[in-house]
Amino acid sequence: MAAYLHCEVCNASFQRPGHYQRHLLTHSKEKPFSCTECGKHFARLDSLGRHYSRLHQRVSDESVPVRNRGRVSKACRQCYLSKVRCNGKQPCQRCQRISAECSYEHHQKRTSADQQSDPAAEIDANSSPSTHVRDLMETSRPAGIVSTPPSMSTKTSTHHRETNFTPMMLDTMPNDDGEDRSSHLVSDPLPTTCDISPVFYSEAADFSSFLDLDLDASLFPGILDTGHLIDDFNEGFPASMQPDLPLARIPNMSLPPADVEEIYDRAHSPPLEGETLEPRHYQPTTDNSDTNLSFPDMGNAPLEQVDQENLAHVSDVPATVLDSVGQLAETMENAPMYPRYVELRLPPIHIINSWVQLYFEYFHPLFPFLHKPTFRAPETHWLLIFAVSAIGAQFSGLPQAQDCAQSMHEMVRRQSTYLCENRNKYSRELWLAQVVLLNQLALRYSGDRRNLELAEIFQALPATLARRKRLFTRIVSFDKISQLDRSLDQKWQIWALDEGRRRTGFVIWLVEAGFHNHFDLPSTVQVNEMQNTFPQPEDCWGAPTAESWATFSLRQESHPHSLSQAIDSGSWTASWRKTGVLGKQAILQQLLNIVNDTHSLEFQDSHPTRNAVEALRHLLVIIQEEGEKSMMLELRARIAYRLTIYTALMINDLPRGSLLSIALKVKYLRNSEQTARFATDWSLSPLRMRRAVAYAAGVIDIARSNYCAHYSTPILVFRATLVLWLYSVLRRPFQESSVDAPTVVLGPLSQAQTDWVETGRGRIKLPAVGSIMSSPGLAKLLDEAISILGSLKAWGIGKIYAQVLARLRE
Repeated sequence: MAAYLHCEVCNASFQRPGHYQRHLLTHSKEKPFSCTECGKHFARLDSLGRHYSRLHQRVSDESVPVRNRGRVSKACRQCYLSKVRCNGKQPCQRCQRISAECSYEHHQKRTSADQQSDPAAEIDANSSPSTHVRDLMETSRPAGIVSTPPSMSTKTSTHHRETNFTPMMLDTMPNDDGEDRSSHLVSDPLPTTCDISPVFYSEAADFSSFLDLDLDASLFPGILDTGHLIDDFNEGFPASMQPDLPLARIPNMSLPPADVEEIYDRAHSPPLEGETLEPRHYQPTTDNSDTNLSFPDMGNAPLEQVDQENLAHVSDVPATVLDSVGQLAETMENAPMYPRYVELRLPPIHIINSWVQLYFEYFHPLFPFLHKPTFRAPETHWLLIFAVSAIGAQFSGLPQAQDCAQSMHEMVRRQSTYLCENRNKYSRELWLAQVVLLNQLALRYSGDRRNLELAEIFQALPATLARRKRLFTRIVSFDKISQLDRSLDQKWQIWALDEGRRRTGFVIWLVEAGFHNHFDLPSTVQVNEMQNTFPQPEDCWGAPTAESWATFSLRQESHPHSLSQAIDSGSWTASWRKTGVLGKQAILQQLLNIVNDTHSLEFQDSHPTRNAVEALRHLLVIIQEEGEKSMMLELRARIAYRLTIYTALMINDLPRGSLLSIALKVKYLRNSEQTARFATDWSLSPLRMRRAVAYAAGVIDIARSNYCAHYSTPILVFRATLVLWLYSVLRRPFQESSVDAPTVVLGPLSQAQTDWVETGRGRIKLPAVGSIMSSPGLAKLLDEAISILGSLKAWGIGKIYAQVLARLRE
C-alpha cells in the first residue's frame, strides 16, 4: 500500500491517517485527556482508561471478589446497548453509578442475514482505498483543527457509495502511559451562526437594519439563510449518533468515569461476537443546499432547439475537448480532494458547441477579450473552451441549462485549481488567467450564497495571475511589432497575443471594480496599476485574416494613451474615440468610481467629481449623436454604456445613505435618523432630487426597451427602482396637483423632461407604467421592474433583487 501522508516536521510517511495523527502528538507534546479523579493528563484515551481502571476503579471495586471481575454470562440491558462490561449484579455497578434502571433480558444475536440487510452495516466493496483515506482524513484530524463535517458537502452517488465514519479515531492515539504529551483540545468555540455575505450592491453596508425588520429568510433562498453550525454538523448523522454539541465546543475531555469506560470499551474492547457490533457509518446526504454536485441529463434536449442556438460564430468544438474534461474529472473523482459528483454526466459535444456560440453571441460583444478568429482547438486550451461554454449555457433556453451551467462552473473551478497545483507552470499561462476570470465572474453573479462566498475567498486570484503575467503593464508596442523582420501572418499573431494580454488585464480590472461597487468590498487592483495602453478598436481586433488586419492596423496610433494618462490629463473624450469596447467601459467605470468615492460627501461637490460628471454628460451626448453611425460591433455595448452613465449621474444627485435599508424602513414604518436625514436632504435639494429621478427613469426605460446581457444590469435596475419608489413614497404627501400642469414622460431625453427637472412643473409619468405618484402606478412600476429582472435570467442575482421588490410590492 502506498504512503498517503507525510509529516511536515520529520518527513515520515504513513499509510493510515490514524498512525499519522498518533505520530503528530510526538512532535506537539500534547495531552488532551485528563482524569476526573486525580487530574493527570494523557495523550491517549485508552491510557486514561487503563489508569482509571488500575488505580481508581480498583479502589471502588474492593468489595467485589476477584473472580467476579471478569466476564459474566449475562449483561444488563444498559451495559449491552452501550457495549460496556457488566458485573452481572442486580443492579450492576455501572447502572448504580449513572443512576440508570438496571434490567436483564435475553439478547438475540444478529444473524448474518440481518447484518446484510442493514444498510448502515454495508461497506461497498467497490469503493477505492483513496475514498476511505479521504473519509478517514475528515474524521481523524488532530485536536484543535475543526473541519467541515462531510454531511455538509458530500453527496450520495447512484452506486450507494458509503464511507466508514468514526467521529474520533480513538484506537490510533499514541500510548504514552503518563509521558508528557499533553495538549488542549479546542479553546476557541465555533460561532453559533453563519456570517451573512453582502449581496445587495452598496446597501450591504447597513444590512443589519434589514435583518431587524423580521423579514422571512425564505425570501432570499440560498443566500440569507442563517442556519446554525450545530444543525449543519448533525445533518446526515443517524439520530442515535447526533451529539448535543460539536466536539470542538467542548472545553476539555474531562468525562465522567462511566463515559470514559463506555468510549474506551466501544473503541478498544468489543465483545468477541463480532456480529453484535453496530459499526458507525456515515451516509452521505442528497441535499443540494450546499452545492450542485449533479449534472442534469442534457442528452434528451430537443435537437431542433439545440440547432437554433448554434449560431456558428466560431468553428465547431471538437470531441477532444469534452474527452479531456471528462478524463480529468474522472481522475479527480478518485482523488481525496473534493466531494464526488452525484451524477457526473457532462453535456454532449453538440450542446457544448451550441453554448460556445451563445457566448460569442451575448457575452463577447460586451467583453471581447478572446481573439475570436483564432478561437479553436488545439490553439485554444480545452479548459478555456469548456469555461466559455459554461458562460454560454447561462444564456441558453434549453431545459435545465441553468442548473447545468452551475455544475460546469464548479467543474471549471476544481479543474483549474487542480492543474495549478499539479503543474505550477500553468499559473503563468494566459489561458488560465482567462479561465479563472470567467469562473469568478459567474460565481459572483450567480445568485447563490456559496458561490458568492467562494468568489470572496478567491477574489485576489485573477489580479495575482495578472500581475504575474504583467497584464497591467505594456509589453510590446505596435511600432516594435511592425518593425519586426517577420511575415505578415507572424506579425498578426504577435499583435493578437499582445492585444489579448492587454484586453485580459482590462477585463480583470473592470470585473474587480464592479465587484467593489456592487458588493461594497475592497478592490484588489488599484487604478494606478493600469499602465497598459487602451485596447485597439474592435474592427482591428476582430479582423478574420492577417490581410484584413493590415488594412485596419494602418489607423493605429504610435503613442496611444493609457488609463492612468487619461485620468491625469482628463482627456476622456480623446481616449474614448480611439479605443474599443473594453477601453470605453474602463473610462466609464473610472468615472463611476470617482462619483462613488465622493458620494459620501453629501452633496459637497469636489473638483474631481465635477469633472467626472461633466465628462459623463459629454460622453452621453456623444453616444446619442453616434446613434446608428456606431459600428455594428458596438451596438450592444452602447446599451451598457448608457446604463452606466445614467447610474453614475443618478448616484451623484442622491443623498448619502443605503437605498435598500431606507426603503425597507419606510415600507415597515421604522423611524430612523438615516431615513429622516435622507428625506430632509432630498427635500432641501429639489433640483438634484428631480434630476436623480429623471436618470433613474432613464435606466428603467433603457433596460425595458433593450436587452442588455451585462452582468451589472440587474443591480443597476434594482437601484433605479428603489430611487423611484422612494421618490413616490416620500413626495406623495407633498404632491401639488394642477389641472393645467403638463404631462411629462420620464425616460427618453426630451425638452419637456429637461423643463420639469429645472422647474418641477408637470405631472410625471413613465412609459408603460403611467403615474408613479399613486399607489396603483407605483405597484405597476414594481411589476415592470420585476419583469425586467426576470428577463435577465443569465445572471441569477436578478432573481434575488426581484424578490426584494416583490416584498415592497406587497
